[in-house]
Amino acid sequence: MLMAPSIAASGEPAAPLHEVTAAWDLLDRMLYQDAAPVFDRLAATPDAGPAVQLGHALSLLLRQPRTRGNLSAAERTLDELADIDDPSWSLLAQYHRARYDHVHAFEPDLARAQARYLELWRDHPAHEFGQRAFLHAALLALYEPAAADRKRAQLEELDREALRLTDDGLRRTYHYHAGEAWQRWLGDDARAYAHYLRVAEAGLERIEDQAHLLVRLGELALALGRPDEARRWFGDFLREFPRDPRAYLLRLRLSALPAPAPR
Repeated sequence: MLMAPSIAASGEPAAPLHEVTAAWDLLDRMLYQDAAPVFDRLAATPDAGPAVQLGHALSLLLRQPRTRGNLSAAERTLDELADIDDPSWSLLAQYHRARYDHVHAFEPDLARAQARYLELWRDHPAHEFGQRAFLHAALLALYEPAAADRKRAQLEELDREALRLTDDGLRRTYHYHAGEAWQRWLGDDARAYAHYLRVAEAGLERIEDQAHLLVRLGELALALGRPDEARRWFGDFLREFPRDPRAYLLRLRLSALPAPAPR
């Protein structure tokens, strides 16, 4: 998400509001090459406001071909906007400055990106971009190798922090990846299963993710000695995805399960 929260409220002095809004709309629709000349023109006007400056910085980051000159100019603008008094723009600039370190720079600085994400989360945990920043910081940490004791302490801390997430989509994404981390790094099937249950409760949008989740839940239920729950997850998979290549093997797994306990 690139769209800034309140272009109208920013009172752009040097560019018509409809032009600024239209240029941001091009960015949000990922029409980066179309947005680039519009923001170049708007940014050249005297006293261009933060909506234009930030949009221009993002267009420099996203246009092709990528050049060091464009990236350096964008980074300078983000640094300047991160310190202005208007939080509706400074927070967005801080977020995209961390994204610059994470994904846009020719030489990404993951340690600095994570520090900036966490600073934004600590200072603004209820803000949309503070919560997005936490998710990015969490994903960097979840997939970082570490000794088992340190990894367990890290995952426990992330799980506690994630309780403060209020955005349903960000919560769902966190639980999906946290479940994978608990299983991959520590082999903790119970913690992984608990996270995946939260994902199942929330639902997933992509069909392939739904199928993958049902298989994981069924396998984990079996590993935890819960055949009735495994039967439920495998059954859901077969009803929803009967033509999936995994369906044949899952039917065999189902047929090998003990009969359901009498009620």
